[in-house]
Parts: sequence; C-alpha cells; structure tokens
Amino acid sequence: MVADEEGKPTEEVISIVKSTAGGSVLHETLFPGAAHEMITLYYTKDDHLMLTHYCGCTNHPIMTASKDEEGNLRFDCIGRGENFDKCADTPHMHDAIIRRDGNRIHSTRADLLDRLGRRQEAREAWRRGLELAGTDTERDFLLGRLDRP
Repeated sequence: MVADEEGKPTEEVISIVKSTAGGSVLHETLFPGAAHEMITLYYTKDDHLMLTHYCGCTNHPIMTASKDEEGNLRFDCIGRGENFDKCADTPHMHDAIIRRDGNRIHSTRADLLDRLGRRQEAREAWRRGLELAGTDTERDFLLGRLDRP
C-alpha cells in the first residue's frame, strides 16, 4: 500500500510478496505493472538474511540485513551487482529499512512462521499486523488469515 501526503494508507498496491523456490526465497514485485516495475529477492546465505534488488535503472545491489538500535531491519549494500555506472544520475536503492512497527513486517513474519508449521506464533503476528492495519483491505486480508484452520 502507499500513503497519501498525511501518511494515511491508500488502496494503491505498490508491492506484491510471494514465497518461491521451495520457500527459500521471498519474491517482492514493486510497482506491479508500471513502467518502473522492479523486483527484490530476500534469501539467506550462511545464516544471514540478504536481498538482491533488481532496479528499474537496470542495476542490482546486493544487501545484507542487521537490526538497528530501534529494532528495525536494516539492509546495507555489500555488493554493487552490475550496471551501477548506468544509474549514476538516476535515483536507485543503496540501502533499505523495514520498520518494526509497520503491519507488513508482522504479516510477512506470520506467513513465514505459518509455512514452518508454527501456527500459534503466526496467529500472534497476524493479530499484531491487524492492530496496525490502516485500511479495510489490509484488515480483511489479515482477518482471512486468522480465520483459516
């Protein structure tokens, strides 16, 4: 979802996340269907959470995750991938932060826990996401997750 100038979520979809590769990778499509559509792949390597972002300007930085002092998930660039010179004058991603107080992090965590068979923990994470949901669409989605057997 995207927010308006007051920070309230709108109904515009800017991200679609799905599990792939036998559950070993999360595939996020950013701005689906737009001319500047991009993808980010989240995966683990040597027990470290990583991402590779395939940018609309054709570069693909490689990042590793750590937690910052506020408990947010921070991704810092550790590899330049390719085509960085082509993107010198174009906005592109050098780092990323997933804020721990947003509902998406709770929903994503819940989906991963559910896939691991840790249903009770997943339900707790979906409930926390529901508390933070900003739109009826988000609430309906999370209620649907909670209603599953």
